[in-house]
Amino acid sequence: MDNLKIGIVGCGWAGERHAKAYFSIEDIEVLAVADIDEKKAKGLATRWAVKAWYKDYRKLLKDPKIDAVSICVPHYFCLLYTSPSPRDLSTSRMPSSA
Repeated sequence: MDNLKIGIVGCGWAGERHAKAYFSIEDIEVLAVADIDEKKAKGLATRWAVKAWYKDYRKLLKDPKIDAVSICVPHYFCLLYTSPSPRDLSTSRMPSSA
Protein backbone atom coordinates (compact mmCIF):
# COMPACT_ATOMS: atom_id res chain seq x y z
CA MET A 1 0.00 0.00 0.00
CA ASP A 2 1.24 3.48 -0.84
CA ASN A 3 1.92 6.05 1.85
CA LEU A 4 -0.79 8.63 2.55
CA LYS A 5 0.49 11.92 1.12
CA ILE A 6 -0.31 15.01 3.19
CA GLY A 7 -0.23 18.77 2.70
CA ILE A 8 -0.25 21.22 5.62
CA VAL A 9 -1.83 24.67 5.31
CA GLY A 10 -0.64 26.97 8.08
CA CYS A 11 2.93 26.71 9.34
CA GLY A 12 2.62 28.20 12.79
CA TRP A 13 2.17 26.40 16.11
CA ALA A 14 -0.54 23.99 14.91
CA GLY A 15 1.23 23.26 11.63
CA GLU A 16 4.40 22.33 13.52
CA ARG A 17 2.43 19.95 15.77
CA HIS A 18 0.75 18.30 12.78
CA ALA A 19 4.11 17.90 11.02
CA LYS A 20 5.64 16.32 14.13
CA ALA A 21 2.71 13.91 14.43
CA TYR A 22 2.75 12.98 10.74
CA PHE A 23 6.47 12.30 10.73
CA SER A 24 6.02 9.91 13.65
CA ILE A 25 3.69 7.72 11.56
CA GLU A 26 5.41 5.31 9.21
CA ASP A 27 2.80 5.26 6.41
CA ILE A 28 2.40 9.04 6.07
CA GLU A 29 4.49 11.38 3.95
CA VAL A 30 4.22 15.18 4.12
CA LEU A 31 4.65 16.41 0.53
CA ALA A 32 4.06 20.15 0.89
CA VAL A 33 3.32 23.00 3.27
CA ALA A 34 1.78 26.43 2.69
CA ASP A 35 1.58 29.68 4.62
CA ILE A 36 0.98 33.30 3.62
CA ASP A 37 4.11 34.08 5.64
CA GLU A 38 6.87 32.85 3.32
CA LYS A 39 9.38 32.67 6.17
CA LYS A 40 7.13 30.30 8.14
CA ALA A 41 6.50 28.09 5.10
CA LYS A 42 10.19 27.85 4.24
CA GLY A 43 11.10 27.28 7.88
CA LEU A 44 8.71 24.39 8.45
CA ALA A 45 9.68 22.84 5.11
CA THR A 46 13.37 23.07 6.04
CA ARG A 47 12.97 21.75 9.59
CA TRP A 48 10.99 18.70 8.44
CA ALA A 49 12.70 18.15 5.06
CA VAL A 50 9.45 18.75 3.16
CA LYS A 51 10.21 19.09 -0.55
CA ALA A 52 7.62 21.70 -1.52
CA TRP A 53 6.38 24.88 0.13
CA TYR A 54 3.94 27.49 -1.10
CA LYS A 55 2.94 30.99 -0.14
CA ASP A 56 -0.46 30.43 -1.77
CA TYR A 57 -2.39 27.50 -0.28
CA ARG A 58 -4.39 27.09 -3.51
CA LYS A 59 -1.27 25.82 -5.27
CA LEU A 60 -0.89 23.14 -2.59
CA LEU A 61 -4.56 22.16 -3.02
CA LYS A 62 -4.03 21.74 -6.77
CA ASP A 63 -1.17 19.26 -6.33
CA PRO A 64 -2.58 15.96 -7.65
CA LYS A 65 -0.11 13.92 -5.56
CA ILE A 66 -1.59 15.11 -2.25
CA ASP A 67 -4.24 12.82 -0.76
CA ALA A 68 -5.29 14.88 2.28
CA VAL A 69 -4.69 18.34 3.74
CA SER A 70 -4.42 19.52 7.35
CA ILE A 71 -5.87 23.00 7.74
CA CYS A 72 -3.81 24.48 10.60
CA VAL A 73 -5.03 28.07 10.65
CA PRO A 74 -7.01 29.95 13.32
CA HIS A 75 -10.64 28.80 13.36
CA TYR A 76 -11.91 32.14 12.09
CA PHE A 77 -9.95 31.61 8.83
CA CYS A 78 -11.05 28.00 8.23
CA LEU A 79 -13.96 29.01 6.00
CA LEU A 80 -11.58 30.80 3.66
CA TYR A 81 -9.45 27.69 3.27
CA THR A 82 -12.17 25.06 2.95
CA SER A 83 -14.65 26.62 0.57
CA PRO A 84 -14.18 28.12 -2.88
CA SER A 85 -16.66 30.82 -1.94
CA PRO A 86 -18.32 31.80 1.35
CA ARG A 87 -21.62 31.73 -0.56
CA ASP A 88 -21.29 27.94 -0.83
CA LEU A 89 -22.22 27.58 2.84
CA SER A 90 -25.42 28.53 4.58
CA THR A 91 -24.87 31.26 7.14
CA SER A 92 -27.31 29.48 9.46
CA ARG A 93 -24.83 26.59 9.67
CA MET A 94 -21.68 28.61 10.23
CA PRO A 95 -20.04 27.94 13.61
CA SER A 96 -20.27 30.49 16.35
CA SER A 97 -17.07 32.30 17.29
CA ALA A 98 -18.07 32.19 20.96
